[in-house]
Amino acid sequence: DLIPHNIRGRIISFSSIAGYAATTIIVSIGGLLYTIGPQLPFYISAVLLVISGVCFASTSRSRS
Repeated sequence: DLIPHNIRGRIISFSSIAGYAATTIIVSIGGLLYTIGPQLPFYISAVLLVISGVCFASTSRSRS
């Protein structure tokens, strides 16, 4: 276990709250982007996916 037992509950609660807050914000941003253009959220998601793939590929090569 990486998290000490006496603060584990607080850490799990914070992680859950942060995840719910991020989801709320991201869904709101997606809705705003959809009002600009129905395809826009999907295009932005595709670009972010490519960027994350490039970052992942660059970190995995440096470990070899």
